[in-house]
Amino acid sequence: MAVGVGVVRGWKVDHLEGSDARFHAASLVKEVIGHLAITLLDDLEERVLDDITVWHVLTHTTGLPNWRMGGVGHPLAPLRPPGQRWGYSGEGVVLLEQFLERRFGASLDELASDLIFEPLDMTQSGFDQPEIAFHGNRPLLTTARDYARFLAHVLTIDDDRWEPQWRIDDELAWGLAWGLELGPPVHGWQWGQNTDASGFVVGCPSTGDGVVVLTDLADGRDIYRTIVERELPGDHASLRVERNATWNELFVLPPRELIRLRIRVVGRVQGVGFRESCRQLARTLGVAGTVRNIADGSVEVVCEGTEAGVGELMAWCAEGPRAALIRDVEIWEEGPTGVTEFDITF
Repeated sequence: MAVGVGVVRGWKVDHLEGSDARFHAASLVKEVIGHLAITLLDDLEERVLDDITVWHVLTHTTGLPNWRMGGVGHPLAPLRPPGQRWGYSGEGVVLLEQFLERRFGASLDELASDLIFEPLDMTQSGFDQPEIAFHGNRPLLTTARDYARFLAHVLTIDDDRWEPQWRIDDELAWGLAWGLELGPPVHGWQWGQNTDASGFVVGCPSTGDGVVVLTDLADGRDIYRTIVERELPGDHASLRVERNATWNELFVLPPRELIRLRIRVVGRVQGVGFRESCRQLARTLGVAGTVRNIADGSVEVVCEGTEAGVGELMAWCAEGPRAALIRDVEIWEEGPTGVTEFDITF
């Protein structure tokens, strides 16, 4: 287990703790992409796809799912028109990445290097190769030191990223690219979870204090909650979103009946941690079911849950853990059975 911590005090990096390794930043990349968009564009009403604007992407009001149902090769279908409601979407951020490259005729790597990594001396940060299972998303690889430098910088900026653009409830809203605890004082935040990484960042622009926690765990919530509560004492609504009924309703809406899929994954998928990684992700997503090795060398995943959760697990199956090599994925839809746990079976 590796954990890296960067603490910011008064808009400066105060101290670092733990590992200085490069971590997969998971969804903490969204703040970097958002900063690029806010810096480069004068008009956030520019369209990235059809009627979806940059503002819609930054506020998570695109009307798109978090990740499309059906996985690789399936069309991206909106859940609703843009601007009608809040609904977290990784797909929207991928569209924004691609839009910025087209708009400015430069790669995401070049844009980030020129505007963020080099000016802030983020020498260990860069984008990994596109994730096929997540439709071209570019993961950010970074260290606690580097991301703390980014956090210290953005906390000095007085703009609309720290102003509520879309209220979720009395405690939470979304600004431009950042989740907001309404306080007072206002704190910006973002969590990230992947099969081999989870992290959290939170900061207060009015005091210049903040903390970033990066881990190589599929679920590092207990770790980052403890560190945030130690470094930034006080009530943080962002640390208890899982118990926030309004948040949970909006995060997966529109409401869907449970769906159930049986997935056969073919390739180098046994002996590479596929089952355990799958179980950890499924439990994080609130998906029930089973995963097991098959005698022919494949892996079978049976998953049941919301369309959003099952869709994200299905997309992950097309990529698997780092040591896997996926050659084919077969999918069958079945009727839900009401299972409530996700386990490895034999």
